[in-house]
Amino acid sequence: MDAEVIVVGGSIAGSATALQLAQRGHEVLLVDRATLPREKVCGEGLMPHGVAALRRLGVEPSALGQPFHGIRYGAGAALAVGRFPSGALGYGLRRARLDTELQRRIAAHPRIELRPGVTVRTVEAHPGRVRVGLRRGSLRARAVVGADGLHSKVRRQLGLHQRARGRRRYGLRAHIGLAPGMAPPDTVDVWVVPGAELYVTPTGPDEVNIAVLAEDRTMKAVSGDLEGGWRALAVQAEAVARLLEGSELRSAPAATGPLRQSPRDVVADSALLVGDAAGFVDAITGEGMSLTLLDSALAAEVLSHGLRRGRLAARDLAAYRRQRALQRAQLTALTELILGGIRFRPLAHHVVRNLARHPDVFGQILAVNAGAAPLWSLGLGGLRRALLR
Repeated sequence: MDAEVIVVGGSIAGSATALQLAQRGHEVLLVDRATLPREKVCGEGLMPHGVAALRRLGVEPSALGQPFHGIRYGAGAALAVGRFPSGALGYGLRRARLDTELQRRIAAHPRIELRPGVTVRTVEAHPGRVRVGLRRGSLRARAVVGADGLHSKVRRQLGLHQRARGRRRYGLRAHIGLAPGMAPPDTVDVWVVPGAELYVTPTGPDEVNIAVLAEDRTMKAVSGDLEGGWRALAVQAEAVARLLEGSELRSAPAATGPLRQSPRDVVADSALLVGDAAGFVDAITGEGMSLTLLDSALAAEVLSHGLRRGRLAARDLAAYRRQRALQRAQLTALTELILGGIRFRPLAHHVVRNLARHPDVFGQILAVNAGAAPLWSLGLGGLRRALLR
């Protein structure tokens, strides 16, 4: 046996899961086909509950990124600003910087072995025993964690993949260094433009990530010239166009997608899926990384319990599925509903105007999203004011 647990994928999901399993006393082999750290197409905003989860790993986000105080939505002339409750902060974190810090901690941990440049070909999982086939040879363990991203090989090999329904949407992002004297926003800004939404996340004192979430046909139109297409989409929002004036490109525009992934399940015999491999949330910037960190904590807890008791059949690991679903419903239901209204273009201006008219409701929505208030605290009246009045 090569380890108790093999974690496939070494970015946030895999690294966080490996660290938490090792903290519980388990021997972990972490493999990735790439060499880390690396840049990734991501909004790069960490919400307050993600900040708390990262700190529980011993990583201080204030040393790696730029703080923000809330969310700002813009649609045409309509503008709404919501602040996090009780002075809570989110942080914009470049993925390569965060990967670097996580890899440093993994390298120092005696219970984790990191093997970059390892390509997984097959995964065979049975209760209590797993075989991971590589280009040459194989690895054996008691359990496997699939943390290998949107197009997860582990998910497919376990028979958990299924075609996602709904619109095909793609992500496109680049980082810019701002012109001298220009400061980044102190919020994550979401601008509704024709065919896309623009997400602006501060990632440094003079740097922002400008990400685009776009429909299939919009991405097809720009696929031959990512930088030109990214700029053409970005300047459709006046505030983003101002940020681009005098700026310098700090990362080449890169794209990924389709984003929405909906596996049949997130558990199998001796196996769990974590992060984007377990399904992608196409929602407010910051939820992806934050939810991934929460997923990793749940996965490590449930899997550690199964390893210690020798109970690793899918039914024994089902607590992960249940707890993960409850957690996500609490943290994402409201923003999924609000963004659903914004993405239905005839409603976008109406929804943003309502949020601007009711900043107390917007603040309460962010309190739920930040994990500082329960879902029921908004009530039907608050939701009606946000969407209908």
